[in-house]
Amino acid sequence: DTVLHEGEAGDEIFLVDSGILEILLKAVGNTVVRVIADGSFFGEGAVLCNCRRSATIRVKATSSTFSIAGDTLRAVPARMHDRHVLGEVLVAVRPEVDQTSAHEERLSG
Repeated sequence: DTVLHEGEAGDEIFLVDSGILEILLKAVGNTVVRVIADGSFFGEGAVLCNCRRSATIRVKATSSTFSIAGDTLRAVPARMHDRHVLGEVLVAVRPEVDQTSAHEERLSG
C-alpha cells in the first residue's frame, strides 16, 4: 500500500506508531532511499512549505500511523520547524495524539 505519492498536495503530517515504511524518490528511479519505523514522522515538508509531497511513502510491513492536520502543525512557532526540534515536539505531544486516535489508520504491506 502507498500512504502518499510524490508530487501530490498534502496538508497533514504522519506519525508512525508501529511498523516499517519505505521512502521512494522519482529522481532515482522510484527506488527506496530510506526506511522508517516506530517513532518516525513524515509529510511535514509539504505542510510547512505549502508545496507538493517530495517523496512517495510505501508500507513495507503492517503499520499504524496517526495524522495531524496541517493547521495544527502550522500553529507551532516557526523556530520549532527545524526537523530535530519538530521531532521533539511531536514526541512530547504523542500522548495527546494517542488519546485522540480518531485519525488512526492500519496499513498492510
